[in-house]
Amino acid sequence: MHKRIFLPQNFTINTWTELKPYYDEIVNKDITIKSDFELFLKQLSELESVVSEDLAWKYIKMTCDTTNKALEEKYLDFVTNIQPNIAPYDDQLNQKIEQSPFTNELGKDEAYFIYFRAIDNAIKLYREKNIPIHAELQTLAQKYGSITGSMSVELDGKQLTLQQASNYLKETDREKRK
Repeated sequence: MHKRIFLPQNFTINTWTELKPYYDEIVNKDITIKSDFELFLKQLSELESVVSEDLAWKYIKMTCDTTNKALEEKYLDFVTNIQPNIAPYDDQLNQKIEQSPFTNELGKDEAYFIYFRAIDNAIKLYREKNIPIHAELQTLAQKYGSITGSMSVELDGKQLTLQQASNYLKETDREKRK
């Protein structure tokens, strides 16, 4: 396991209330010299990675067992109660990065160029009014995935999920494909 530099090693995301202090801390971090800025970027990267990984695992677990309501509720709680609270902080952090005098200096380095370009694009695209729309889209996508994930067909006397049945479409035997 990678040693964390910002979040506690055993930190897990359960609620926005537990996560919010870390966003507050990083948004309010003083950056006076280049090494402060580089540390800030590392800490931000760690925070974003932990949040992203947590969401990914919630999604994976939920889609692996579409009948487990507890897994579905954990995912939906994240996309409706945590992620919408993160979005304004992401914009503040992006603004902080773009306005830093060290961004231009580090932006010449190929390792940072693409990252800073992505931040610039995120700033241009960010609209606070889109946050609830994004949460609703993720909720609807989850419901769709749950419905299609629970569908099955009977083929050759076996009950198959749609994903399993789709393998028959790859068959070279035309009769099996029908």
